[in-house]
Amino acid sequence: PSTWRLDLVPTRLMMWRVGIDAPVGPAGTVIGAGGQPEIEVPESGVVTPNPSLGERSVNNAWIVGHSRWHRVPQLLYTLPLAEIGDRIEIEGIDRASGDALPRLTFEVESLVIADTETTGRRVYGPTPTLPRVIVQTSARQTYDPEWILDRELVLPKCEVDLAGPIDDLSRYLLMLVIGRIADASLAELAQNSS
Repeated sequence: PSTWRLDLVPTRLMMWRVGIDAPVGPAGTVIGAGGQPEIEVPESGVVTPNPSLGERSVNNAWIVGHSRWHRVPQLLYTLPLAEIGDRIEIEGIDRASGDALPRLTFEVESLVIADTETTGRRVYGPTPTLPRVIVQTSARQTYDPEWILDRELVLPKCEVDLAGPIDDLSRYLLMLVIGRIADASLAELAQNSS
């Protein structure tokens, strides 16, 4: 199919080439300094805000976690080793029905350095015609010139999508690994639905 609607809530993330295999829990939310809800990311592990995103989660499986916490490497510390074409495997459930889905394979199609403004456009923008997964971690904190991730490793291979200059320390930088559903997984979904 050239289009598919999937409201996936991830429960497990596997990126074998970079050594990531972990359960995905639901994200909590807190009210931020501006009075708006913000995703609460635990010190370790990965979470998804998808259960609370409503229609914005259709075809957008979003997984977030730390690469370092208080300078200690965390689960997504190896995310900068990801390359275009890598496989991301996701186990999950359908948000509407609660039914378990088959393990789905996604192929990394883009690596992006973004800020909080441009990440919002990528995650909440127009619904993609086919399912995708977005794995996100922090690259540089606000007002800290030292990068959390290895700048020399990530910048040459990442698209830079920022609302302002990269050296503007008021910008919180994120690394996004975006994968599109593999043809075999799409065919399996189509077969299971008929």
